[in-house]
Amino acid sequence: MNDDMQVKNEAVWALSNCTASANPIQFGILVEKGLIKALGNVLKVNDVRMLAVALEGLDNTLANGQKHHLDENNDNKFALIME
Repeated sequence: MNDDMQVKNEAVWALSNCTASANPIQFGILVEKGLIKALGNVLKVNDVRMLAVALEGLDNTLANGQKHHLDENNDNKFALIME
């Protein structure tokens, strides 16, 4: 694995780990700072382990959005960003 890929791998793990323990306010900040885009970009990578970690982070984010971040139409704000 080259240096660039190692850095990306560590970044994905760090972001995903944040989603495992973040509270609703922290999720809002993470999403505002580009969490969904960053993890979504990993879906283009050809590394199964990194994909699994990114998907877990996205799943945690969407679950938190469904529970704590709904808009006036009861739509998950985080899911709308993913679209």
